[in-house]
Amino acid sequence: MIHLHLAIYEGDIEQIDFENIVDLVDYIRELNRFDCIWLATEDGEKGEIIITEDLDALITCIENNVFIINIDEGSQDFFVQEYQTYEDAYAVALDMREGNKRCYNTKTT
Repeated sequence: MIHLHLAIYEGDIEQIDFENIVDLVDYIRELNRFDCIWLATEDGEKGEIIITEDLDALITCIENNVFIINIDEGSQDFFVQEYQTYEDAYAVALDMREGNKRCYNTKTT
């Protein structure tokens, strides 16, 4: 089971469950009516983060296993969030990686 956690506008995050990736992709295609920036990530600290305004690019990432969605291993969470600007989406992505040693440039000159 894939648990899509979808955040659109300022409302609560909605959880929608899918039995397979094909159904997930079909649902995400329907989001094309929104004119916004999308942030998508899989469950886990090291999960890939994709930020795009092109839903076809996001769908391609899902279909080509950029995200590790393996329903054979049980339920998995997948997060898709809508933002109005890249600045907002990148700020959230930065917060998600705060503990990563590559989060900030620590070089000194």
